Amino acid sequence: MKCSLLVLFLFYSIIASAQTNKLLLSLSKANYAYEKQDYQKAKKYYLKVLTVDSMYAKAYVQLTNIACENQQFDGALSTINKAISIEKATERNETELAYMYSIRSFCYFNLDKTEESLKDISTAIALNTENASYYFMRSLMKRMNGDIKGCCQDLKKSLELGNSSASEYMSIYCLK
Repeated sequence: MKCSLLVLFLFYSIIASAQTNKLLLSLSKANYAYEKQDYQKAKKYYLKVLTVDSMYAKAYVQLTNIACENQQFDGALSTINKAISIEKATERNETELAYMYSIRSFCYFNLDKTEESLKDISTAIALNTENASYYFMRSLMKRMNGDIKGCCQDLKKSLELGNSSASEYMSIYCLK
C-alpha cells in the first residue's frame, strides 16, 4: 500500500513538473514575442499558457495589452475582467490589481465610458498610492470633465511622485 502511494505521488509529481515546464516555456516565448512586438505570436503563446493554467492572471493581462495595441477595446475589457476576477480571488497582489484596474480604465476611456474609466483609475490609486502615472491619468480625465481643481491636485501628486510631465500640464491648467 505504501509503495502504491509512493508511485502515485511520484507519477503526479512528474506530471505537475511537466505542466510547469510547459507553462514556463510558453510564457517565455510569449514574453519574447511581446517584447519584439510580434503580437500575433505572443497571443498564440499566452493562449497556450492558459491551456496549462487557466487561472494565470498575468496571461490575461498580456492578452488585454495585445487587444489594446490592436484597438480592440471591447475584447480587451472582457479579458481584463477575467484577470481582475482571478487576481481578486487568488493572489490579491494590490500592485498587480491596481495595474489591472488602470488597464481597464484605459479601455473604458477609449470606449468613451468616462464615468467607469474614472472609477477604475481611482480604484487603481486606492490600491497603489505611489504610482505617479495613475494620478496623471486621472488628472487628465478630471480636466476633461471640467474638474480643474481635482485635475490640479492629481497633477501635483503625480509631480511629487516623480512624473516630470505633470509640471508642464500644471503650468497650463493650474497656475493663475
